[in-house]
Amino acid sequence: MEQSKMIKFASHLIVALFQLLLFCFPGDMLMQQSLSISTAAYSIQWFQLPSFVKDEMCMIISRSQRPSYITAGKLYIMHLENFTTILSTAFSYFMMLQSFNSES
Repeated sequence: MEQSKMIKFASHLIVALFQLLLFCFPGDMLMQQSLSISTAAYSIQWFQLPSFVKDEMCMIISRSQRPSYITAGKLYIMHLENFTTILSTAFSYFMMLQSFNSES
């Protein structure tokens, strides 16, 4: 009975972490791609373009210096660095609970 509960909880944990990864990985890709827009826009010869296009290119370059991102409730930025932080925190809590269990 105890082993079936452990398998059930482990499978729920794996699914929850995988679901979190499904949001964090695209969020990280979005941040990387949005930051690379300014480099790509600056590397073309925008200074030889007509004046109205130059203004638009300057707006694109200045806006793309701040990354776009996916948030969870406007509080938490979803990217891989935060995913690894969650994993390490969860693992440390698990190890702490396991040490309490082994002491009793």
